[in-house]
Amino acid sequence: MTEKTVKISHSKLSDFNKCKRFYKYRYLDELIPKKTKSALQFGSIFHEAVEALYKGFSIETIQEKIKQTIESIDKSFFDQKDCDDLEWCAVVLKSAIQAWKKRFYDEDKKQNIEIVELEQKHSKIPVKNPLNGRRSKFRFSFISDMLVRINGNLWLVEYKTASQVGNSYINRLDIDSQISAYLVFLEEKYKESIEGVIYRILKKPSIRIRKNETKNAFYERLNALFGNETDNYLIEYRFSRTNEELRDFKLDLWEQANYLDQCEKKKMFPRNTSSCMQFGTCSYFYLCTKKINSELFYEKMKS
Repeated sequence: MTEKTVKISHSKLSDFNKCKRFYKYRYLDELIPKKTKSALQFGSIFHEAVEALYKGFSIETIQEKIKQTIESIDKSFFDQKDCDDLEWCAVVLKSAIQAWKKRFYDEDKKQNIEIVELEQKHSKIPVKNPLNGRRSKFRFSFISDMLVRINGNLWLVEYKTASQVGNSYINRLDIDSQISAYLVFLEEKYKESIEGVIYRILKKPSIRIRKNETKNAFYERLNALFGNETDNYLIEYRFSRTNEELRDFKLDLWEQANYLDQCEKKKMFPRNTSSCMQFGTCSYFYLCTKKINSELFYEKMKS
């Protein structure tokens, strides 16, 4: 009898490690909040904008797409602060993608960097048991931002948004499991080592729209900020992984995947109450604590 495969990804394992109950609601019950946090919307929209930039779309086209995406968001469950945040996002994203083009895209073009992959989806890659090298029932899926070739060598390029980029943020990259996963599976695919990682970050500005300030005036203020303080807001960090570090990741991945599989088999998903209020209130807090009518704030994930 063929053993049933178990699908895993970085997002699944990250959410599972954060809280087993969160994982159950998100991936097994397939429930998603009707109201999405503005930080998630900002990162997702910016990601799509950078992808469009490298696909050859003009800045004007991308900025118009940003505007349309923001306008199409369902605001049924938004309060005034949510609406204000969304308005802020629209203007910041419009300015940020323009600054990103000047800082990174134009420089890549000057250096004739070869794009090998752009937002490439990798599905159901067999995970090997690190103890004996045999293929297992686990299948890993991911979408890497970009893989490029510079002077004959492969480099992984990742682009992110963040509110703060301090020492703790940068230090965390040295052990970031998402990066390690991409390196492991891409090296297996191309049968060659990846020289390193080019990690690019847009630090979100803290300035807000002033009272009685027009969106155009705020946009110009943002353009000046990104132009005068480029290195503070458009950050690039390069690093690599040793073979020993990648071996450690493979062991971590193997243990986590097996733990996830056991929890699913036993249908046991204990809550991690330490995570409930990290980075704001958990998206499933009211459902988890069985608040009255909390189910109304969620919907089934669309297939």
